[in-house]
Amino acid sequence: MTDDDIMDVQIRKCTPDDSAVVFGYIRELIDYHGYLGSFELTQDRLKKLIADNDIYSFLALADGRPAGILDCFCRYHTTLTGRAVLYIEDLFVEEKFRGMGIGKQLFAAAKSIAAETDCETIELKCAVWNENSAKFYESLSMRPDREWVTYTLERKMFDS
Repeated sequence: MTDDDIMDVQIRKCTPDDSAVVFGYIRELIDYHGYLGSFELTQDRLKKLIADNDIYSFLALADGRPAGILDCFCRYHTTLTGRAVLYIEDLFVEEKFRGMGIGKQLFAAAKSIAAETDCETIELKCAVWNENSAKFYESLSMRPDREWVTYTLERKMFDS
């Protein structure tokens, strides 16, 4: 598919009615990263997150067809400035739509949310082996954090 094959790209905020499409993309991403065995999110839970505005979810449409998603939320506040950090959980564009600027448009939606909510930064995680995504994020002026290491405690270690 080329740029000429797509006439119109729209990015819009998801409604609960979009939960099936968003859930499908999230599941595809989880599978791509090899974590389907740990995947517990349900479509109903996602629908509630969207309905309650607990997640900022955006859908990219190419000529009215779903082409990708952005899911992000205000993760925490820093004590450095007291401002929130907007965390991008999912940024995904279907392979056949890549290279057409849709990912950049989805990222622009994240930047708008970060500005509207007075965030200090925008963060995301990228698998160390995912060089294509890393290059894309760096093309958006994001930079890898080389000063801090993320430590994680899994739920099974604190929830008995």
